[in-house]
Amino acid sequence: MNAKEDTKIIWVVEQISERNAGYTIRTKPITDALNNYGFSVKIIELSDFIANYQKLKPSYQMVVFSKLYNDLALLLAYDLKKSGKTLIFDLFDNYLTYSPTSLARGLQRRMATMVSLADGVIASSENMKEVVHRLGHQNVIHIGDPIQANSNNDGFLKKWSSLNDKLIFTWFGISGNPFYRAGLIDLIESVRRIANLFRQLEPIYQCKLVICTNDNPEIVKVLEVMRSHSIPTYFQLWEPDSFEVLMSETHCVLIPTNNSPFVIAKTHNRASTALMSGCLVLVDDHPEYNKLLPYVYQNWSIFASDILNLKGEQIIGKLKKAQEFLISAYSTEKFASQLATFLGNELVKSRENSNSNNSLDSNFLPVFLVGKNSGGPKIKLARMLNYLCVGSKLIRPTLNYDIEFGISNYGDFLEITFNKKGIKDCLPKIPSNYEILRKEAKLIKVVMRELSSDNQTKLMQVKKYQKLKESWVDYENKFYQYMFSLIIGFLRELGYSELFFNEEGVEDIIYPNFSDQELDIYERLKTVMV
Repeated sequence: MNAKEDTKIIWVVEQISERNAGYTIRTKPITDALNNYGFSVKIIELSDFIANYQKLKPSYQMVVFSKLYNDLALLLAYDLKKSGKTLIFDLFDNYLTYSPTSLARGLQRRMATMVSLADGVIASSENMKEVVHRLGHQNVIHIGDPIQANSNNDGFLKKWSSLNDKLIFTWFGISGNPFYRAGLIDLIESVRRIANLFRQLEPIYQCKLVICTNDNPEIVKVLEVMRSHSIPTYFQLWEPDSFEVLMSETHCVLIPTNNSPFVIAKTHNRASTALMSGCLVLVDDHPEYNKLLPYVYQNWSIFASDILNLKGEQIIGKLKKAQEFLISAYSTEKFASQLATFLGNELVKSRENSNSNNSLDSNFLPVFLVGKNSGGPKIKLARMLNYLCVGSKLIRPTLNYDIEFGISNYGDFLEITFNKKGIKDCLPKIPSNYEILRKEAKLIKVVMRELSSDNQTKLMQVKKYQKLKESWVDYENKFYQYMFSLIIGFLRELGYSELFFNEEGVEDIIYPNFSDQELDIYERLKTVMV
C-alpha cells in the first residue's frame, strides 16, 4: 500500500556527508525514492534535530533513526513514543555482538533498547534481521543497500580493453574499528595468500596493491607487513573524488573477511561497488557475498587462472553480466516499494493504536539520573524534554540538580535537596511515615530517617564504601553502585517509574540497577552477544 500524500517522515542521521558511506550508499537513494510513494522525507542531522526538536516534533508523523542509539537518540525516542509518533530504527551494523570494550561502553544495551522502543526495524542484511529476531522483535524488514546504474559504467570497463602488463589490486574500506576484528586485520591475515597470488601472476603481470582507507596510524604496520612479503603496496587516503579515479584504474578488488558476528552482518556494498566499477572481485565466504556468486570469486586459484587466461573482452562481458544482475537484484525502486509498504502499514497500526498509549501519569515527570560520566548535551536535552534532573553531589559535585541526594552529616540519614521544580513535583510525594528532621525555610533540604529496610540497607552500604572509595577503584565503583541503587530505590518507592540512567563506560554500575524491563532486554541480549 502507498501512504497518503501528506505523510511526512523525518529521517535522523549522525552526519549528512558525501564522505559517509551509509549516507551516500543507503540513506540518500532510499529516501529519495520514497518520495515517489507518497512520502515526504526530510533527512536531518541529529544535532539539528535536537536544536529544532520542539518545532519539528508536531510536524512529522514518523521518525526514523538511522544507526543512532546513543543516549541523545534514546531520550528523543522515549519522548516521541509518548507523543504517539511512529518510531522506526534503521540498523546496518551489528554492535549487538560481544566484545569487552563495546560491552563496557554499553553499545549493546543501548542498541537493544532502541530496538525495543521501535515500532519497526529496517535491517540491512538477512543476518542482521535474524539477530533482531533473536532479540524478540519480530517486526523487521530486510532492505539491502541499493545499487544504481552509473553513467560511467562503460568508462570503468575500458581499462580491460587497453590492458598492459600492469595490474592494480585494491583493498578499500573503513579501518580501525575499536571493538571488533575487521578491516586491516583481515588484510594482514591474508598476506600469504596475496603474496602467493602475485607470484602466480608474475610471469605476465606486474602487480601492486593499493590500500584505500581513512587516516589510520595502523596503516604503517600493514604496509610493513605487505612489503616484508615482497608485495608492492601503497596507501591512498579515502576521498570521494580520488576514490572514483582509483576505481577507474583498479583491475581487481580483494575483500578478505573473517566470520565473526559483526562482520557477517555486513552488506554486500564493498563487493557490489567494486563490480559496478568494472573490477574483478575476490571475497571470502560471507552470507551477502555468497549471493553474488558466480559474479565474484572465492577460490584464489580460479581467480588467478581467469586473470591469466581470459581476454579483456571476456572479462568485460563477465562484468557486464554482473552489473546487470546487481541493478536488477538490488534495485533502488524495488527496495523503496517494499519499504513504502512496510512504513505505510506501521502508520496504519499507529493510527489504530492512537487511543492507547504508554504515557505515564502526568503527576509523575520522567527522571533523568545523572552519572559521574554524564555528558552536558544529554543533561541539557533531558531538561528540555521536561525530565527531572536527579543525582548526587557525592558523584557530580559541580552540577545543579532538581533533586539531589546526599548523606546527612548528622548521622546515617538520607538528605534530599530540592530546587523549585523538585519541590513542586517530588516533595509532596514523600510519604508521611518518613520523619523529616529538618526542612529549610526557602527551599529545600530535608533530612529523613527510618527509611524502608531495603533502602536503609543500601544507605549503610553507601556509607561503608564512601569511606573506602579513595583506597581502591573497586570500592569507588561499589560506592557509585549503591548510591545509584539508593536513589533509584527511593524514587521507585515514591511512585516514579520512568527513570533514564545516563552513565557511559561503567556498565557494572548500571547493571545492578536495571528495571525489570531493562533486565528483560539484557537477558534477550545475551542470546545474540556471541
